[in-house]
Amino acid sequence: MDKIDFEYDYHQFQRALVMSAGGYQRAKKCLLENVDHWERLGPEMLGGFFSVARGEGDELFSGELLGRKFNIHLSPLVDDQKGYAEAVVSTRSLSGNTLNECCRFLVAANGSILNADKEELLAWDDDAQSYRLLIAIARRVLSSPVLA
Repeated sequence: MDKIDFEYDYHQFQRALVMSAGGYQRAKKCLLENVDHWERLGPEMLGGFFSVARGEGDELFSGELLGRKFNIHLSPLVDDQKGYAEAVVSTRSLSGNTLNECCRFLVAANGSILNADKEELLAWDDDAQSYRLLIAIARRVLSSPVLA
């Protein structure tokens, strides 16, 4: 910790926390809509080579692509009183005991997909957002090295 950590206006913390929690919940809902779409698309679009399922709590998703298992884990990220959903995509190691990160991205409260610097990668109103995000994740999963 640093001295600046204690110079935060603690009276604003509750307001910031409530606003951030709302942003995270909206961002998570947007990503869940995409995952719902992917669940339907797997058998149709990708010939059964892709599947995804929600875990408990809507913050963990497991999937499989050409036999490669992967996870998408969501957690809140708060920056400047804005809440985001940070998604970390990982594959399992050969031993199955550790996860290897393939990529990560942010989901804004409006549903836009952002990089770590909060630059927009996919707009919330992109008609093909769900497809494009699915393909981007699938390509990362398939191209990630299989570690021991």
